[in-house]
Parts: sequence; structure tokens; C-alpha cells
Amino acid sequence: MFWILLLGALFAGYLTLAARDYGPALLGDRGPFDPRFLGRQVWLVAAAGLLFGAFPALEGELLARHAAVVTPALAGTVVATVAIPLRRRRLAALGSATAAAGWGGLLGALLTAEPAGIAALAAVQLALTATQGAALRADPRNTARLALLTLSVATAALVVLPFFSAVRVGTPTAYPGLLLIVVLIGLLAVTAHAARRHRWRPARAAITVSLALPVPIVSLLTWPYALIPGPAPGAGATWEHALADPATLRLLALVALPALPLAVLALWAGKSSRRSQVEGHSPEFHRLWLT
Repeated sequence: MFWILLLGALFAGYLTLAARDYGPALLGDRGPFDPRFLGRQVWLVAAAGLLFGAFPALEGELLARHAAVVTPALAGTVVATVAIPLRRRRLAALGSATAAAGWGGLLGALLTAEPAGIAALAAVQLALTATQGAALRADPRNTARLALLTLSVATAALVVLPFFSAVRVGTPTAYPGLLLIVVLIGLLAVTAHAARRHRWRPARAAITVSLALPVPIVSLLTWPYALIPGPAPGAGATWEHALADPATLRLLALVALPALPLAVLALWAGKSSRRSQVEGHSPEFHRLWLT
């Protein structure tokens, strides 16, 4: 269970942190380039490494079955990673949109094989990322509009996705998953209300938590499957059967567990240096990004 939770935390952390860069770029922001942008991609690399190391029976089937959404997501990530430091606004917006929608589409593909479900999760993730960008820009009108748009899509997903899901909603963990969708809808309402009142701290906190929720939602709705059952018998892969053997996990623990305190320390150091970095530059520095 620890490795499953760690994999989910790494991927959810990537979606949350990357949205701080993809969101403003998606909206064509002209703010400053954050030199820690590349560091945020480490979360994705760590999640991929953990997937390959702890779930060797899963990664090949995952990439083969969902190549149609994984490939655009990776391509968009690469384009955004290159375009944002080079201040190519159109490429940055295209790459950010493709990456956000692609990773959301992957979550949708993990939940259901139906195109409607994949499109719904892609739209939710794209709208969440854009809402984060508007909140970071302190744009009350766009933040409220995008939050309400995302709320509408999430509400539709709450009604539609259980019918498209390949896994029965009657499983015990499905009900907490549906409850988290309701929580997501509530957080989006908080974001819209706070943005209209120019209360940016609660607005940004609510949208940040919202960005992390799709991962546990999909996990709970599909548990115990890592890959949902296909039309062929036995096509589904459970987390228990996908997990590596105990010897491999012990070796992985020797590498992964000491790195966790270092990751927490790096996050704290980055947050602490952010304010000093911003205060140490002139206003012209904040107009360099994507000009």
C-alpha cells in the first residue's frame, strides 16, 4: 500500500506544481520565468521511475494500452519545458494545454475506456490548470469564470462517469471517490466566490487542492484495479499483482526512503527562497517571461 500511495502522491504533486507554470503560460501570461520550473518536472520523473521500479508488470501494459494519451501528454510536457524558458508564448501555451489535457486524458483512460470519460477528465484537468493560472494572475473575472466552467464539467462528470466506468460503482471504495468529486465541486465554488471578493489566498489554496483530487478520485473509483478490465477476460491488472517482488521493493526502499526527507527539505528551501528572489529583482524582471 505504501508504494501505491507514494506513486499517487508523486503524480498528484506533479499535476499540482506543474499547473503553476502551465496555467499562466496557457493564458499567455507575461510574468517572470521561474528557474525552478525544470525542478517541478522531477516529480514526473520520480513517478515514472517508481512506476518502472515498483510496478514492473504494469508500466509496459500501461504505455501500450494508453499510448494515444500518454504520447501527447509527454510531447506537450517537452514542448512546454522548452518553450517557457525560451519565452515562446504560443508554443508555451500549446505545450501547456496539450500536457494538461493529456495527463487528464490518462486519468480518464485509467477510469474508463469510453471516449466520453477520457474527454471529460481531459477537460477537467485543462480547466483546473487554466483556473490556477488565472488565480496566480489575480484576475478575478477569469478566475471566477474558469472555476464555474470547471465546476460545471466536474458536476457533469459526477453524473456521467459512473455510467461509463468499466468498474462497478458499487465497490466499497467507489463511494469515497464519488464523495471526493463532491468535495472538488465545493472547492471550485469556493475558488469562484473568493476570486470575486479578491481573496486570493483562499482562492489559490482551493484550486491547488482541487488539482490534486483527480488522482485519488480515479484511484478510489477503480480500486483494486491499476488497469481496468478490458473486454477480454483477465484483461484487468490489480495493484497487488502489479507490485514487484519483496526483494526488489526492499532494494527500492533503500534508495527511495532516504530521498523523501530530502524532497521535503527541497520544497521548504524553494518556498523560502521564492520571496527573497522576487524581492531582490526590479519590476522589469517580472516582465521578461514570455515577452
